[in-house]
Amino acid sequence: MTVEPQPNVPILNIAWTRYAQLDALSEKRDKPFFRWRRWIAILGVLAALFAVITQVYSNYMPSTLSLALKILLVTTPITASVLAAFVNKFYVGTERLAARAGAEEILKEIYMYRSFFKDKLDRREWLENRLATIQRQVFRGMGGELVIDKAPEKIRVSTLGGG
Repeated sequence: MTVEPQPNVPILNIAWTRYAQLDALSEKRDKPFFRWRRWIAILGVLAALFAVITQVYSNYMPSTLSLALKILLVTTPITASVLAAFVNKFYVGTERLAARAGAEEILKEIYMYRSFFKDKLDRREWLENRLATIQRQVFRGMGGELVIDKAPEKIRVSTLGGG
């Protein structure tokens, strides 16, 4: 997605908008990944719990309950391993990391623009070039499939400072 800056729009508004878009894209891709990771952690805790219960209390339980706990003790870590392999195959892709890195890089450049290049006359052109470079890097990092929604509602671009 290439957005040509308009002359009457301050460059910081464009930069903050692109930051917000990449930040929202990163968060959107992070949610399912962390949801699956949470289930893997829960299964790991359950496996440890089943191991303790089986070891300590198996002599005091009926044989059918003891057998059921042993089956759960074996199947829970296997399920967690299969789930971890699934997550690593389908959800760990570099897309979410590329979006997060792009957002943080834009944020860094915004602060450079506002502080280090404060008195430079060509700072707008410098920031435009940096934004274009970062966007190309994110595009490549996502395998050429960068789809960005409009600016998220959680950030009000017009109130973040002019350029």
